[in-house]
Amino acid sequence: MWPLKRSEEEKVKEGNFAQMGEFLDQLEEFIRNYMTEGIDYGYIYDEETGKRSDKPVLFKAGAEKLLRAFGLVVEYHVEKKEDWEKGFFVYEVEAKAYKDGEYLGSGFGIAVSREKRFRDRDIHELPNALIKLAKKRALVDLVLTLTAASSYFLRSSAEVDEGKLSEEQRRYMRKLARDKGLEWDFVKENIIKPLTGKDSSKKLTRAEASQVIDALLRWEGQK
Repeated sequence: MWPLKRSEEEKVKEGNFAQMGEFLDQLEEFIRNYMTEGIDYGYIYDEETGKRSDKPVLFKAGAEKLLRAFGLVVEYHVEKKEDWEKGFFVYEVEAKAYKDGEYLGSGFGIAVSREKRFRDRDIHELPNALIKLAKKRALVDLVLTLTAASSYFLRSSAEVDEGKLSEEQRRYMRKLARDKGLEWDFVKENIIKPLTGKDSSKKLTRAEASQVIDALLRWEGQK
């Protein structure tokens, strides 16, 4: 016979799907209205092509905003391996999330002194810098897992220097200008300066550079 009578289980599943759709809509709205590119997240730029990643990388500031939005409290647990004679350090961090005292899940991060960024650091500065980095990685991992934000942000091992103009962004701006047939002096005077109040791309923050890139991508005017 048709239509078949739906079981109570099917009704529950349908309700869950509807709730999930509503939840994802609210998450997307929060990201769009309350999170800022260059501050809360940033894109990875390919050094050779200048193209940027389809999805951005979530920054610590953005992860903290999502934590507050979901009412989550985080507790960190650090495990360390230190060899002061060899100058070798490893820090592993577990970030545990709680809501109203109930444990919801964990994220994990690790930082090692042999990473490129730490090669020239004073040995006495390493432990603090490594712990901070491992905590940040654990926090981002936790937030992407619990909030379903991985639908909007990359799960990537690539690191983005938060807040600072990247060389990839600078090259991409130059490439876009050439593709649009614009002289760089024209870009500085008519796009960079009006948008940011600065007269040089070297002075831009990552967020300001993203503004300039978006303006160049949309550029349809004539020189």
